[in-house]
Amino acid sequence: MMSKSKIYESPDGGETVFEREFGAPASSRTLIKSNVSEEGPFKSALDHLSTQGVFSHSLVTYVYKSSILTKQTMTRKYTRDGDYTDSFTSEPIGRGSAV
Repeated sequence: MMSKSKIYESPDGGETVFEREFGAPASSRTLIKSNVSEEGPFKSALDHLSTQGVFSHSLVTYVYKSSILTKQTMTRKYTRDGDYTDSFTSEPIGRGSAV
């Protein structure tokens, strides 16, 4: 018996990893790795984001990389069938120093 192919998805560069069967809807995915804190309001908010009628969710982080302020955006865009596509952008803003 042949095993079904799996898809592994990470919305945050590998900190959190989900698994689902190839062709299965995103709602069937299971969490297989998470480095996100087990407690706190931020994790709770992420865990309870609604997808009903939602076009997209975005998380924006501003970080210094090599003395350049950079805007990092992770976005999840949903399709009508409940599936989604994740994307990541990194945009240099300007020189500065980390606080």
